Amino acid sequence: MDKFYKKRLIFMGIVSTLFIMAYFAIIGCDNTKDVDNDKTNEFIIEVRDVGSVVTGVKDTTLSEFVIPNTYKGFPVTLIDDNAFKDCSSLTKVTIPDSVTHIGSNAFSGCSSLTSIVIPDDVTYIGKGAFQGCNSLQSITLPFVGDSESSYRSRSELGYLFGSTFWYENSEYVPASLNTVIITDRAKEIGSNAFDDMTNLTSVTIGSGVTSIGEAAFSGCSSLTSIVIPDSVTYIGSNAFGRCSSLTSITIPNKVKTIGSAAFVSCTSLVDVKIGSSVQQIEDSAFSGCKSLKEITIPNNVTSMGMLVFYECNSLEKVTLGEGLKTIGKAAFRFCTALTTITIPKSIKNIGNNAFDECSSLKNVIFNATDYVLYDADDKMFPNCKAITAVTIGDGVKRLPCNIFYNCSGLTEIIIPISLHEVQVDAFHGCDNLKRVYYKGTSEQWESIDIHKFMGGNASFEDATRYYFSESYKSGRQYWHYGNDGKPVIW
Repeated sequence: MDKFYKKRLIFMGIVSTLFIMAYFAIIGCDNTKDVDNDKTNEFIIEVRDVGSVVTGVKDTTLSEFVIPNTYKGFPVTLIDDNAFKDCSSLTKVTIPDSVTHIGSNAFSGCSSLTSIVIPDDVTYIGKGAFQGCNSLQSITLPFVGDSESSYRSRSELGYLFGSTFWYENSEYVPASLNTVIITDRAKEIGSNAFDDMTNLTSVTIGSGVTSIGEAAFSGCSSLTSIVIPDSVTYIGSNAFGRCSSLTSITIPNKVKTIGSAAFVSCTSLVDVKIGSSVQQIEDSAFSGCKSLKEITIPNNVTSMGMLVFYECNSLEKVTLGEGLKTIGKAAFRFCTALTTITIPKSIKNIGNNAFDECSSLKNVIFNATDYVLYDADDKMFPNCKAITAVTIGDGVKRLPCNIFYNCSGLTEIIIPISLHEVQVDAFHGCDNLKRVYYKGTSEQWESIDIHKFMGGNASFEDATRYYFSESYKSGRQYWHYGNDGKPVIW
């Protein structure tokens, strides 16, 4: 065999060897990827029709797990029931975006786990997935409950910790949990989602949420602030009721209805901003908000239910929008710090005892031009004994029955030319009414129909009347407006 041939064979052998080495290097890289993803056989993983499934771990004493994205070329999509159960040393686990399903009791008994992030692609979480995670402080979720479906069977956080009923949130959710982050993937927060989670101090609501269900945060007494995203269109009844540490809230502009008792007994609530699209504020929405000092009702609000601001005894200033038509019964009852109120022209009806026992109320401006009395026994300002002055706005045609019932401190009232009827007992018990400033003439006064049944309006009739005149007239029976806008006798 000649030298050339031998050299050729040697060369070919070297090339073949390099080729084989390169081939296995590539295969080795792929195998290394599987080994890396498998974390040197930390996990027990099966390949099923749904993809790769983590069914368990080989060493339950490890403190950290990074679940692989793939296994043997298949995406890891499911964490099986009980997969990490009783890994009591586990402090950190990383779940890949490939996972869509987390089984029941998957992390049950992981008593050292302090935080967990559930990826947005997860669509289902089984009951008790985190039961016994008694050190958990923070959790990030793409939904609350068992799934993202609007047809889900469970919508409360306690389900993830093993509860059977919504009212068991406080029993099953660990006391250590104080922070919840709802990602932008979520579409709604269901009824009773966080009901009575008294240790919860921080909640982030994702920008995809459009609905906050009934009692969603009711009784979260440690929650000091929460931002309702602009995407929200609905706030259910009692949604934030008894959140006694909540200090401020802004209702987004897309919300049309504030549900009944939505913020009832939020006793630390000082600042409330109501969005411009709100049309209805239902019964007891802000009842018992004892720290609230000021409220502005936007012009789009047409209806306020019963007891809306009942016992808001720090409320000093109320601005009612020009579109408001109805104020429910006892809406401002026991608002003992309120000093003045203007009833807009748009008002059609005010329920019984709407301003009952507003003991600091001194000035009332009544502009309702088309007021309709639904019940003759309704009393608008009963027992508001601090009222001293009332202005009835131009265009008002009648004063309804009992409007100033037992307003014993009332001393003067301004009456427009438009008034043509004073109904039964409108001034019942107003025994200190001394001055009536009428904008018309004595002849026009005679055309007013003053109901005299059982003497209920006697004080109104007997008060000294003054007729309006822009220029001086003798006789001291005339009045005009002074520079401060108050009546002055010529």
